[in-house]
Amino acid sequence: MDKEALLRMAGELSGAVTEYNATPGLDASPERDRILHLARKITISLTSPLHFTWTQITNMYALACLRTIMQLGVLQRIPSTGKISLHQLSKQSGVQASLLQRLLRVLVTTMFISVDENGDYSHTRISRAYGSVMGPGMMFQMTYDDCFPGLGRLHQYLTERKSYTEPNDQSYNPFTWARGQDGKTVWEIMAASGGLDMFQMALSTMDKKFPATGFFDFGCLATDETGPDILVEIGGGTGRTLNAIVSATPELQRMPERIVLQEIEAPAAQARGAGILPPGVRVMVHNMFDDQPIKGESSGKLFPS
Repeated sequence: MDKEALLRMAGELSGAVTEYNATPGLDASPERDRILHLARKITISLTSPLHFTWTQITNMYALACLRTIMQLGVLQRIPSTGKISLHQLSKQSGVQASLLQRLLRVLVTTMFISVDENGDYSHTRISRAYGSVMGPGMMFQMTYDDCFPGLGRLHQYLTERKSYTEPNDQSYNPFTWARGQDGKTVWEIMAASGGLDMFQMALSTMDKKFPATGFFDFGCLATDETGPDILVEIGGGTGRTLNAIVSATPELQRMPERIVLQEIEAPAAQARGAGILPPGVRVMVHNMFDDQPIKGESSGKLFPS
């Protein structure tokens, strides 16, 4: 990359930084996303193909090391503020010091964890968040455990099937194939393994990244006191999104019986018992891949109350 092009890109980045308005706790921000995008463009433009390969390899090992230390409960044993020695961390976690050092070394390289000149470890703002029970680490863990077995062997799946096309069946796809459970749906497998609970909890950690309110005036849906259903969430999980929308919209709070959450049977049962949905909101058993039963008026199979 020539110097003039780099200067132009640096100028764009500088301009984006100038326009940046900080948000508390690094919440979702278009300005921040633009800064990260421009910084990545500069990084990629200066990265050789070989360096890019080594970065990919390092990231691959980092994923495995991170999932391992999460399973071993290491993050929770690093003090929220302050430091801890390798010996102390090994003693508290019950993990061999040399193994622990190898695992953490990769995460230090990727700047996930910090280590000082004395070999004492401390949290970064990222690792501290991952140590929280309901933090972003839950989303990482769910994705790693549920998606990676199939994604990591996608090339083998396509070769074995000798069909280089997108899967079009919920019961026959990389997820079911990787677990040796072809013939069952993803949701059936997750429900049987307890993964469905993790899935729903992990989704709740994404609320700040993808807020449900603020982009549409949901109050405009409440045009009269009677009539057909006015708001239907398809595949709504335990109802966190609907709860956020209704809580922020007084007009909808007057007519919860005309609001419907649709889910397949297992998560529908979760929604019914989770206590998240506003009182009066109905739960309907429905598969999003089937024809929509609500068409201008209340209909369909309601989950028993």
